[in-house]
Amino acid sequence: MYNDEILRVPADEDDFWQIVREQYDYAAMVLRDFDVEDKDEALGVFDDEDAQGKQNRKGLSFVIPFRGTSYELDNRDHFLKMGEELLPWIEEAIAARKLTPEFMQQWGKLMFCHGFIASYALDDSDPMAHKRAGHKTGQKRSKNAQRKWLAHILVALIDKGWTRQRAEGFAVACIEDYISDETLRCGFPLEWFQVMITRGYLAATYDNKHFFIKDMRVLLEAPTEDIPQIPKIP
Repeated sequence: MYNDEILRVPADEDDFWQIVREQYDYAAMVLRDFDVEDKDEALGVFDDEDAQGKQNRKGLSFVIPFRGTSYELDNRDHFLKMGEELLPWIEEAIAARKLTPEFMQQWGKLMFCHGFIASYALDDSDPMAHKRAGHKTGQKRSKNAQRKWLAHILVALIDKGWTRQRAEGFAVACIEDYISDETLRCGFPLEWFQVMITRGYLAATYDNKHFFIKDMRVLLEAPTEDIPQIPKIP
């Protein structure tokens, strides 16, 4: 992925912006193009319809793995989302060759996010192996239970004219309510709700890059016995 050529000292201003562009392209590749593994994929627990695709992905190099980091310390999805949101602004600034204090600050943030996420992709250890041993690889599970629950919330709001971002914010607020109030969980374990958010955002598995509105509408037709009560939609 990286080589000494991109680390060279720029010969002049044109060379400087060329190097910046190359570094940006690497960062964009990691933050935009790599698949994001969720907990079920790390444990080898798949839905019937996508089991083969997920098993095939396990052999790919370009995957940002799930490490099983504790909920309180897990920053993977936080820095992935932050880095993705920085990319359009940085790309415009590079095209305009705007070397300003704001650019330097935003560039530093992008490089931090990129480095943090790249450390996941380049780590060939398997911290989930001991947990996976307690699961039967490929076992059936309830079909996308969290996705189904979120679909009922997000589709209802989007159909009312809410933006995807605003609807996701409402969903996160609901999840946080369920996490803090045991009576709202309908007997579902705390972790069922915790895995859906990271640092105040929906986890990458459920964001607009990985969970499409057309897929949500399909999930609305599925039975709801395996999900908690849907919160009241404003």
